Amino acid sequence: MSERERSRPNQFFRELAPPVLKGAAAGAAIGLASVGVITLVHHRERTHRSLDLPLWVKKAAQLLERTIGMPIDVWAMVHRIHHEMSDMSLYPFYRVHRLTEWAKNNPSALNADLVVLPEYFPHQDPSIEKISREDELKIGKLADETLRKRMGTSYEEPTGYTVEEINEILNPQEPQYYLRRIRKAKGEKYTHEEKACIVLTDPHPPSLQKPRKGHLNGVKFELISNVNDYKTTASLFKAHPELMDEDLRPKPGEKERSVPKDVIAGFIAFGIAALVVRGKYEPKDFLIAAAAGSAANGAKMGVGIIGGNLTNGGGHAGYMERILDLVKIAMKKDYKIRPVNGSYMTQTDDSGWFGVVLRLLNYDELTGQPEHHKNPQKIAYTDKEGLEGVKDAPYGSFIAHLARSKWVPFIKPGKGFPDSDRRPDMLHPAGKIIVELRDRDEKLRAA
Repeated sequence: MSERERSRPNQFFRELAPPVLKGAAAGAAIGLASVGVITLVHHRERTHRSLDLPLWVKKAAQLLERTIGMPIDVWAMVHRIHHEMSDMSLYPFYRVHRLTEWAKNNPSALNADLVVLPEYFPHQDPSIEKISREDELKIGKLADETLRKRMGTSYEEPTGYTVEEINEILNPQEPQYYLRRIRKAKGEKYTHEEKACIVLTDPHPPSLQKPRKGHLNGVKFELISNVNDYKTTASLFKAHPELMDEDLRPKPGEKERSVPKDVIAGFIAFGIAALVVRGKYEPKDFLIAAAAGSAANGAKMGVGIIGGNLTNGGGHAGYMERILDLVKIAMKKDYKIRPVNGSYMTQTDDSGWFGVVLRLLNYDELTGQPEHHKNPQKIAYTDKEGLEGVKDAPYGSFIAHLARSKWVPFIKPGKGFPDSDRRPDMLHPAGKIIVELRDRDEKLRAA
């Protein structure tokens, strides 16, 4: 082989590197903008109705996010469940209530006589050592009422329990609140209990993560596995759209899009864009464009995934002195989240303009969770006014300013939800009881 022939591959790779690097940089920038789009369309407009956006903005967002397989309404539904069940699972309580009601209504059934409720229940929540029988049943009843309302006529009454099931429910020997990843093959049906478990549990809580290889750092785990946790709840709603809130359900005749096809289309679209931008159409240029387009779309997807991981892992990490402490926490093998007043949402003492810059870089998502969950109708995640409000939530304050401005016609304050007993994005009434019990136990431990 001649020297010239040997140099051809090296020359090709030298020619390939700049477009690929430029593509990755462009994709990362688009990905960062994409995260901002999610906070506007998926989050504020569809989930919370705090913004009102024109159809063309929503269509543009659909096109942008379709390439990573994230249907807007499914995302919004998963996020409402996150707000309703924030950092907790009502499923263990629901199971106790359901078992109790079955035994009460079927006293002659096999094993019904074994249903004897203990005075206290352990392992129901990570911050509550034990819960009284009264509180256990109260929480369970509220959870069951919500499930019946969501499932309607598809709700299934229990037909019976084995001795092992009764013992597991009434006398648990290990945490019952751990997050359960439920996966279904195409065409495989969900059981009633699987549906109940998913819709009564926060989709991506650091506080409910299981130990891995003998270590437990839920913040670190969620920073890594947020997408897989999201998929458990999203997959259920894709398979059973009737379980979604009515305003988010697919319209009659609307077909579910193919996620793999949309993702592939994203790579193809970026490849075509790279080809056109380069303006060269030799055979090798098609390969270079394909590589550059793949790098761009891959970087875009990566930034979007990182944004979700940071929000759900870092935004629900409890108390920390500074936002940057999240880096130290993520490096630890074991970490115990420090709740504040019964809440696992991230709270920090960070102040000053450095804190403002950090908040702006993450669209206020890391430190704005307490106010956002308390008042999801707000565009800006802050209870402060003026300059202090801008420092507290710079991104949200900017968007709120645009929404109020008469000079910006394409973004306006949202109309909210119709009057009802409870917004669908507010903490569940049973969740409020759990937060109070957590706060009580934390104060007793600190005394």
